[in-house]
Amino acid sequence: MQLFTRTFLDKEVRFVKQKISRRDFLKYLGIGTAGAALLNGATSMPALASTAEDSLPTFVLGEFKLAKAKETPSVCAFCGCGCGLIVYSNEEGRILNIEGDPDNPNNEGSMCCKGIALGD
Repeated sequence: MQLFTRTFLDKEVRFVKQKISRRDFLKYLGIGTAGAALLNGATSMPALASTAEDSLPTFVLGEFKLAKAKETPSVCAFCGCGCGLIVYSNEEGRILNIEGDPDNPNNEGSMCCKGIALGD
């Protein structure tokens, strides 16, 4: 072992230079990881697997926007594939959502990133 002294941020720092092989480093890393995993699983607190029916949270949902939306089948115009889209719009004609058309044989309901960003 060799003792080195260096100046760092106007302070003198002493450290020991140790040689460690790559194999030893990986061995110590594996031992430390296994030890951490064992200690994590050895806690005395039981898992919270079930809750009582009375303590379940209740959620109040607002009005579902697509319930009153107009559903219009359309075709994506970004490339030559002609993927089918379903466009949902409100009374003013503003687009609320765009989905892939599952009945279209070209895309079968899937959409690329261009089609997803079509409403933006």
